[in-house]
Amino acid sequence: MSMHLCPILIVEDVERPAAYYERFFGFERCFDGPMYKGVKHLESGLEFGFMTPGEGDCMPATDGKGLMFGFLVEDVDAEHKRLTEAGAEPREEPSDKPWGDRSFTLVDPCGVTLYVYQEGVPAPEFAQYVVKK
Repeated sequence: MSMHLCPILIVEDVERPAAYYERFFGFERCFDGPMYKGVKHLESGLEFGFMTPGEGDCMPATDGKGLMFGFLVEDVDAEHKRLTEAGAEPREEPSDKPWGDRSFTLVDPCGVTLYVYQEGVPAPEFAQYVVKK
């Protein structure tokens, strides 16, 4: 089965997050309506949508809490520097995690935590949990 996942966040201001992903992560606008903005990263094929809330309680706006997007990069230190120089505000410097990642986080305009990481070698206590295919 072929599948394409496009997360759609319900937000009050659809322009702010679309512009954020364009500015800091190289996404391009693929849909630019007043109630829906779509952005796509042409190299990876990753796509996000931002939609205004629906009527009633059927599609309430998110505050982003409890949601995290992981961005696997080749060089997390270079990405941290690039994003900081571009005006993004990472929460911390890159650091090595015992599960094997070197990472840092940001928060997008929707309140979603962005986990930017590169893969490494997990500490022995985490190595047992890595599923190899």
